[in-house]
Amino acid sequence: MANNSQQELLKTIHQAKPEKLKNVLLKMGSLDPDMAALILAIFNDIPVDLDIDAGFEVDHDTVEADPLPSTNPDTDPQAIEEEIRHVRGVISNQLQIARESDWDWNGMNNLVNFFSDLLGEVIDDTGELKVPFALGFPVALMVVQNQMKVFSEDSLSPMTLEDSVNNVLGVIIDLINESGSHLPVNEREKYLDQALKLFGSPVFKDLEAFRYEFIDDVLGLVTKQTANKVIKASERIMKQSTLWDEDQRKKHHLMLRLHLYLALGDLGVAQEIAIANMDDDDVRKQWFFVLKSRHRYDEAKELALDVPRYLRKEWDELLSNMYQELGETDELIALLRKRLLNHQTAVYQQYKQLLVERHEWQRVYPDLLKQLETKLTRYEYGDILALEQEYSKLFEQLKKYQSAPMIRNYLRQIYPAVKDKMIPLYHDVVLIPQSQKTAANAPKQLEKDLSNFLEISHDATTVQKWVDELKQRLSGQTSFLEGLEIVQTQINTVV
Repeated sequence: MANNSQQELLKTIHQAKPEKLKNVLLKMGSLDPDMAALILAIFNDIPVDLDIDAGFEVDHDTVEADPLPSTNPDTDPQAIEEEIRHVRGVISNQLQIARESDWDWNGMNNLVNFFSDLLGEVIDDTGELKVPFALGFPVALMVVQNQMKVFSEDSLSPMTLEDSVNNVLGVIIDLINESGSHLPVNEREKYLDQALKLFGSPVFKDLEAFRYEFIDDVLGLVTKQTANKVIKASERIMKQSTLWDEDQRKKHHLMLRLHLYLALGDLGVAQEIAIANMDDDDVRKQWFFVLKSRHRYDEAKELALDVPRYLRKEWDELLSNMYQELGETDELIALLRKRLLNHQTAVYQQYKQLLVERHEWQRVYPDLLKQLETKLTRYEYGDILALEQEYSKLFEQLKKYQSAPMIRNYLRQIYPAVKDKMIPLYHDVVLIPQSQKTAANAPKQLEKDLSNFLEISHDATTVQKWVDELKQRLSGQTSFLEGLEIVQTQINTVV
């Protein structure tokens, strides 16, 4: 088998392009330090004594990298450092391969898979550590660091790498929850310092959201004694702000301070920060959820009600969800009605269902329709009439507004119920005015109006009558007549 493999290898090498050979050597060198040393020795014409069993195993002609060492609390720190250096070299090689591919799809996909496989050797799908924290955490930091390098070099990388970034941040959270937060204080500080060094590094340049998302995810390592380190590190980032990113960094710094004291369980300081910055909607939301989680519902409700008008819709949704979670149905129904009358028509079905369950819908419905007619826009009200199959009322709205766009919008829903009334309305409000327009797209729109009516109604007789009339009206107007001929062909197909 060895001779056959060697012959096949020699044949492949002779046929391979130089770039392919280079990538193969890079991949081989990344598999194992001994393999890298062997390749380097051959490059330098140093005699080597090849030991097949040294450093790697051969199985079915496939060479595989050694996995990271399994969890062992007594792991030698020197061995950990050696493994970290090894992983750093492997990552560097993989990055170089992707870079030489000009960050094409295959190169990026291979890089994403590599990061995923590497992190899979740190922690499994159940969140159980497979290596010591002393190895897993630095490896995760290296992955973050190199992912940010990719972002800085390849403008399209967020499309392919963002899920990979979320993956490593999730691994960091799991590492800290499983092990890091239980370490002695001095150990936690050591690893926090590593994270802060990365947090303040230039790899996050123009990637502030990732920078602060990363540091948020390591707050489990922070103690009251080290909290100030995090704040000072963020302040140093603030001092490097430019005119373009100053506001963004201030916002990130504010949210980091709030998250930090919440992570420490210091609600007093967290509340001071929140109250002092309640004009920031993200701060308000964060504090709203804190109040909810602590069952301080009256305060949460007050917070949700006291917001500017332009934020009302989002906060009404948060308040509705809270009422629903608490089973406060009376409050929820009242709020939903208020929202409905304030143009938040997406809540109509929820409001109706609650009243149906209480057997109150039939009593409430007539008065509600009257209010909706006066409070909502013509389309908001029309959508509800169509939903309730109130076609006579909807036709009266179409007749009232004499709006061609509105008639086009509701034609498909209303036509079967009011055929005889719709035919003259469509003719007088849609077709004739459209045939009198001089805009460049007027002929195409007239053709579309006739075709749509034919498709919905299947009334070839009426459409034929309209086409004949329009041909007389538009005699000599070539662009209109061409459109009418297209409709004529459609009529002939129906007939």
